[in-house]
Amino acid sequence: MLCREIEESIDRYTTGTYALALKYRYIEGLTYDQVGRRMDYSNTHVRRLLDEALDRYAKGWGEERE
Repeated sequence: MLCREIEESIDRYTTGTYALALKYRYIEGLTYDQVGRRMDYSNTHVRRLLDEALDRYAKGWGEERE
């Protein structure tokens, strides 16, 4: 049930590749390397992608709280 709530929250505040990367990392518990292999991205790109995804998530979450 918690995973479903997290997934719904990710979908509410992010989209596309950002949402997918967050789900792989935080719902499935994959490492950066595993996320990269699954998405066919370098480890460096995955880190940048997740940083941006978390920024977008936080911004959406913060705006909803205001």
